[in-house]
Amino acid sequence: MALLLTCEINIDTLKFRYAESVEIESTWQEIGDKCTIRLPNKAVLKKSDTETEELSLEKTFKTGMAVQVALGYDNKNILLFEGYIAQIKPNTPLEIVCEDEIYRLKRSKKISKAYTGTLKGLLQEYFAGVQLDRNLPDVKLTNFLLKEATQAEILKQLKESYGLAVYFRNKQLYVGLPYFEGFGKRHKFDFQKNVVDSDLEYKKEEDIRLKCKAISFLSNNTKIEVETGDSDGEQKTFYFFGISNKAQLKTLAENELKKLKFEGYRGSFETFGVPVLAHSETVLLFDNRYQERDGQGYLVDRVKTSWGVNGYRQNVEINRRVSV
Repeated sequence: MALLLTCEINIDTLKFRYAESVEIESTWQEIGDKCTIRLPNKAVLKKSDTETEELSLEKTFKTGMAVQVALGYDNKNILLFEGYIAQIKPNTPLEIVCEDEIYRLKRSKKISKAYTGTLKGLLQEYFAGVQLDRNLPDVKLTNFLLKEATQAEILKQLKESYGLAVYFRNKQLYVGLPYFEGFGKRHKFDFQKNVVDSDLEYKKEEDIRLKCKAISFLSNNTKIEVETGDSDGEQKTFYFFGISNKAQLKTLAENELKKLKFEGYRGSFETFGVPVLAHSETVLLFDNRYQERDGQGYLVDRVKTSWGVNGYRQNVEINRRVSV
């Protein structure tokens, strides 16, 4: 039995139950989720049982308007995005580009200061209610320069400097090490049942070539670096805190490389709109053609959701293999 695609899109005070298409991208690797909504250029507003009004949506919508997007089948819609209009593209159909709470932080009051304190203290001072990883490293900051920086620029600077995962979930800001949130949610996917398409590649451990730059931040706000791994391999960067011995740092980096040099799947696969997935969760993959691979678990890096005339799909990008 065919399922009916349904949606609930609220933009400011207007409610839409139809769209040409919706695309949402969510990942811990970037600050802020993105959503693109394509709507007809004109809409009919029902003012009463007998009165309607035709609206030009291009003229009606304004940047900064609040947006909520729920998608599903047969009116069993699930809220997947909350944010604000960041850009309006006057195409046909009309294209509404949205950002989550990072939109507000990009427009926050600019800060100029040489901050001295801890990483945790800086985050708590400038981001009220931030959810911090309990294993967030105790990094001491000395004259950490904030020059005409918005809150978004502060987060970007910290992410790039210390390799942190910085993202929003349900308007809540999370900061910590990658995958720290620890949802514990596991979703099963079967290549013969609910995997629509796949560019996953199964690789042996000995076929993986990786090189590593390891950076350790010390308590005096200096850092040391080492390199290890395969000189011709794809480069990865790992961040550590408080490791002052280069030999120890190299050993830790080699241990991290081992976690990435696993036998298993790499790449992404496409599935239906349910179950709804989120980055940092775990997927279990099953394939009756290769039963020795059944039940292998992988962490989700990125989810790209598409809804529209071509159906309701999730493109799921996986990363490292985990024990389940």
